[in-house]
Amino acid sequence: MNSSGVRHHLIDHLEGTAERFASVFGTGPAGRFVGLAHDTGKASCTWQEHLLLAESTGRRVGFDHKSLGVLLARRRGAAELGVALHGHHGGLTSPAFVNSEVDNAPAEQVQARFEAEAALRPLLPALFEGPPVPLPSDISSKVEMDMLLRLLYSALVDADGLDTAAHRAGGQPRVAPPADMAMLWNRFVVRRERMLAGRGASTVDRWREEVFQACVATASGPGGFFRLPAPTGSGKTIAAGAFGLRHALEHGKARVIVAVPFTTIAEQNAAVYRQLLDPEGPDDGNPKSVPGRSSPTRCSAGRPRSARVTTGEGTRYGASPQPAAPGVRAWRGSQLSCAATPVTEGDPLTDRDLRAQADYDTGEVRIIRHQNDGGESIGNTGVARLGRPDREADLGSLERAADLLLAEVGLKRHGPWRRGRQWTIAATVINT
Repeated sequence: MNSSGVRHHLIDHLEGTAERFASVFGTGPAGRFVGLAHDTGKASCTWQEHLLLAESTGRRVGFDHKSLGVLLARRRGAAELGVALHGHHGGLTSPAFVNSEVDNAPAEQVQARFEAEAALRPLLPALFEGPPVPLPSDISSKVEMDMLLRLLYSALVDADGLDTAAHRAGGQPRVAPPADMAMLWNRFVVRRERMLAGRGASTVDRWREEVFQACVATASGPGGFFRLPAPTGSGKTIAAGAFGLRHALEHGKARVIVAVPFTTIAEQNAAVYRQLLDPEGPDDGNPKSVPGRSSPTRCSAGRPRSARVTTGEGTRYGASPQPAAPGVRAWRGSQLSCAATPVTEGDPLTDRDLRAQADYDTGEVRIIRHQNDGGESIGNTGVARLGRPDREADLGSLERAADLLLAEVGLKRHGPWRRGRQWTIAATVINT
């Protein structure tokens, strides 16, 4: 419901989410399918009753609405898409986890799927019965399929959020126009030359130039997967930016997106690209080219408070921590929750510490660098409590899933997971 009291009709939302971005990378039909299928479970009477209860209590809906989309993907010969459909709120997990969740659902959820299909089938018959959802025929490796699923997932999440935000604002989804790649490329080249002229000479300048020119030369070739194996200090940030801009210019692309694993690296990259691409002063006449990045909500060191975030299903509240017991230091700063993590008495945390904290209320894993740091998310395990009573078994599942997520970003646990008082676990981590 928006500020005018108007409900967002489910059919309008499904159609508004379908095929908004996926056609850009050649998967328009698959993008339309995941857009139409992602919230189909919300058509059940059971889910709608939970929604009304959530509105009156301020709690989460807390009832599955994603599994029906996963089953539809199987039915339409595109089971691979189930990972994106199941993760469109909580994050990508794995096919094994998704299949386990869907196939072992309780009877109430199974019945709700039948309810939802019965309600939607007359309105969207082609979604439930039709030919196999087409996927690109030239995908020949697991890496390529993994990239496709991540792109479809990203397109779905963006389209979902844009359509929901537009309804709340009472308007249409707002998407920025394509970037002027010719202008940006010229600006990039001129400013890079200016930047180099202002630096002192270095013995590695020749190799940096070789890396840069190789990236620019490669940019005119066909699209695909590219690797830039170059050592620290060889100018990869600027060379990769040059490749992205030139490739986008040569092939008529609308955006260049830089994705890196840690906030510090993202901020370093953004600072360089802003220097090379953003307008100089208010009279430049061009919009900023490098958007800002949102950071986690930080809680002060004073009294505990709840952190609140807005999701596609309403308002979600994190739990305020209880007073810390002896041997337990209270940690605050997670955007979705505040947690208490055990530490060794007399062994204070320092800026050299690198710790992982996993929250069972959200499934989120955060990397924390020191005791006053809210940390940064490295992803979602897909494991969430959702009212299940078996604390020991569920926390064990979270520990195993968090280990896998750490490995994906080049980290490993150093010592055992320590279990906190509020459905969290924490451990010291090191680089692999």
